[in-house]
Amino acid sequence: MGIKEKIKEIYEKKYKLLLLIPLTLLFIAIIINIAHVANTGDIINKGVSLGGGTSITVYTDANYKDVEAFLKNEYGAANVDVKNIAGQQGFIVDGASEINSEELLQKIFSITGELAEENYSMEKTGESLGKSFFQEIFRAILVAFLFMGFVVFLYFGHGTKAKVLSF
Repeated sequence: MGIKEKIKEIYEKKYKLLLLIPLTLLFIAIIINIAHVANTGDIINKGVSLGGGTSITVYTDANYKDVEAFLKNEYGAANVDVKNIAGQQGFIVDGASEINSEELLQKIFSITGELAEENYSMEKTGESLGKSFFQEIFRAILVAFLFMGFVVFLYFGHGTKAKVLSF
């Protein structure tokens, strides 16, 4: 008996046992999601654009790792995110909505030194805008899943009468 026959036998005769694989993956995914919600309080990580807050882009040759370590020590890792700008000298600081933007800017200046206004830019996003945008994303995903289910029903559903009556 070759390997193909063994695999075919498992597939045809022990298919209930094979259901353990997706069920195990589902269980692991649920545990990971519960742990993520317990740590962050949200299902997904909402950046400044969805959760509201301040985004400051700084063009300087200061080391962004030093700024990141300082700001995460001051505000906590969950409230501040510092990213390097690829191909340019500078970095982007995203602060949560609870952080005062002027205070955040002064903390950045304490490491980089005072900067001219053309060497940084600050953008503020309100929580309500981010919240409404997130709700719209959720609605769009829900509608997409409903339409996918409808297409599967039409394609795999038995009987023409049930399909016609569903309209």
